[in-house]
This record gives sequence, structure tokens and C-alpha cells, in this order.
Amino acid sequence: AVLASPPPPSPPLDCPCLAAYPAGVSLVSGEVQVVTADGVSLAYPGTYGLHGCDPHDSGLEPTCNSTGYAGWCEHERCYADPAACSTEYSTAAYVVGATLHYSYRACGFRNELKSWFYQPPPSPPPSPPPPSRR
Repeated sequence: AVLASPPPPSPPLDCPCLAAYPAGVSLVSGEVQVVTADGVSLAYPGTYGLHGCDPHDSGLEPTCNSTGYAGWCEHERCYADPAACSTEYSTAAYVVGATLHYSYRACGFRNELKSWFYQPPPSPPPSPPPPSRR
């Protein structure tokens, strides 16, 4: 008998998404507290980054709720367990109470957040040459 080969895996690829936050993260009124890079504290939905691949940042402040938002706002990702993840993931110290790991690659996307977020500052214009003395 010929065995049918299993269908190709659908996301998340070799990197299961978390279904719950680890101990230490507490929900307040069903919302999770996050702190942005510049220290602003916000409340996000209590399922932020959990339960599978979704564009979890879509529509959320401070970056993804304005016109001209970054392209990665619509990319799917999820929080994952690095011990069970065999694809690219990054560390996020965003959710208050835990260090989490997120993966765009598990959901079939590239991590454009990091390159967008950590763009080097523009280099200063070159200084004018010193005046020539005759």
C-alpha cells in the first residue's frame, strides 16, 4: 500500500505559538500592560501575540494606528517558546512581567520590525573644508 504523504505544514512552522502568557504577566480587565521603547505604558488586548499567527500589531498605538504606518504592522507573528522553536525568533521586553520571544518567520513573514525600529540615525552632513589660507 502506498502511504499518502502528509500535507505540507501550515504556519506556525516548527515554532508553536503560545496559548497563554507565562507566569508573571497579569491581565488587568482582560488587557495586558506593555511598555514601549520610549517608556510609554499602554494596555493591549489580553490575547496580544497569543493563539496563533495574526497581525497582532494592526491598529495598535503607538506605531500601527496612524496613517502611513509601517508595513510590518500588518505582518503575522506570534509569541513562541524558544525551546520549541526551530526557526528565527527575537526577544521582546515589551509585555510587563516577562521576557517573551516572538517570531514572524514561524508565520511566513520576515522580521521587518527590527530593521525598521533600529534604523541607524542619519549621519551628520560632512563638515565644510577649512578655509584656505593664501
